[in-house]
Amino acid sequence: MKNWLSRTLWICGIIFIIQLCFLIILAFFTITNPEALPKVLAQNLIKEDTLEKSDAIVVIRGFENEKRFNYGIELYKQGYGDKIVTTGNKTYIINYMTPQGVNKEDLFIDPYATTSYETAVYVKKLVDDNQIKSFILVTSPDQSKNVRLVFDKVFKNSGVKILSSSNKDSEFKPGKIMRSKVAKEQLVVEWVNLLYYTFKQ
Repeated sequence: MKNWLSRTLWICGIIFIIQLCFLIILAFFTITNPEALPKVLAQNLIKEDTLEKSDAIVVIRGFENEKRFNYGIELYKQGYGDKIVTTGNKTYIINYMTPQGVNKEDLFIDPYATTSYETAVYVKKLVDDNQIKSFILVTSPDQSKNVRLVFDKVFKNSGVKILSSSNKDSEFKPGKIMRSKVAKEQLVVEWVNLLYYTFKQ
C-alpha cells in the first residue's frame, strides 16, 4: 500500500513538473512574441496535400461555407474531379453551383448529414455504390486536419485515396491569427476537437 502511494505521488509529481514547464514555455512565448505560439498551433491544424486528378471533390460544410463551395467549384472546373459531393439544402446548392458551371448531374447532395462523421458515412456509401477510388476533401484550413482524421477512420482499409485541400482565401491564416477574433475562436475550437478526435482513435 505504501509503495503504491509513493509511486502515485511520484507520477503526480512528474506530471506537475511537465505541466509547470509547459506553462513557463507558454508564458515565455506569449511575452516575447505573442503571435509565435498561435502561429505554431494554427499550422498544426492544417492538412494540405499535393493535388492530383481524382474521381470526386467532397466539400465539407462549415466555417466559411461559401468560400469552400467556391473552391470546390474551382477544382471541378480545373478538372480535378468529375463529381462534387456535399451536404445541406439541395435546392440552394444546385442554384448556387449550376450557374457557376457545375452540371446538375455531377452534384451528389445529402440533405441530412450535419457533422463531419455523418458526411463521411454518406460519402463512404456513395463511394461504394459508384466505384469511386479517390477524392479531394475540401474544408477551411482550420478544420482540414480534424476532418481528415474522421474520414481516415471511416475509410480505414478501404483502399480509397483521400487528398486534403482547403480554400486559400480563408480568414484563418497562421501568421495572422491574433488579428482576427473569428480565427482565434476557431483556433480554440479546433484544438479541442483535435484532442477529442486524437484520443477517440
